Formats: sequence, structure tokens, C-alpha cells
Amino acid sequence: MRDDGQVFWSEGVTASDFQGEHFCRCLAERLGWAVADAELLANPPDVTGLRAQRGGRGYLRRSRIAA
Repeated sequence: MRDDGQVFWSEGVTASDFQGEHFCRCLAERLGWAVADAELLANPPDVTGLRAQRGGRGYLRRSRIAA
């Protein structure tokens, strides 16, 4: 964890990893999360009602981005 509270995940990837179907599915899912989070940060929705509906939790998954 950095001093500013941000957490970064570091993973190694090799060419042989792409031969596994499971790895490719997980990678595509993670890329989808990253793109969705980037879109939300670029164009945040009005979350006034959304937070109340979700019990006060933020709209970004897995607390990857600190509120």
C-alpha cells in the first residue's frame, strides 16, 4: 500500500499463459472491470439514490478505487 492509500496489484504474465482458456476468460473479465471503472471515473453517474439502494456502498467494484 502506498502512503496515499492507493493499492496496486502486480502480476506477471507470460505468453504461455494465453494458451489456457481459464486465464483468457479471467483476463477479459479484469479488463472489462478496468474499462468500466475508467468510464465511471471519467463520467460519474448521479449516485445519490444508488448508494441508498446499495446500503451506502460505493458504485465501484471491490473497493479498487478509494472513495
